[in-house]
Amino acid sequence: MSTRHSAALALIIDPDQVSIHILRDHLRLTWGYEVHWSNTEDQARALCKSMSPTVIFVDLKSPEIDGLRFTRELRRSYLCCRQTPVIV
Repeated sequence: MSTRHSAALALIIDPDQVSIHILRDHLRLTWGYEVHWSNTEDQARALCKSMSPTVIFVDLKSPEIDGLRFTRELRRSYLCCRQTPVIV
């Protein structure tokens, strides 16, 4: 049984480039995810519209991103990914 996810898409929303690179490399190399990332909530919303991530990682609270607000807005939206697991 393979642990690779051939069509698995991850979205990382974090202003910290170091955190993005560490998580991105782990998801790609260990689990085979295709990873997209964003430094802002606006860019993340656009990515959610254009792709359907299977998991979303979001920074909890920073000057640029409010993870709880983003998750609340995602859950209340009409996007296909509104029920996607969000890891804060």
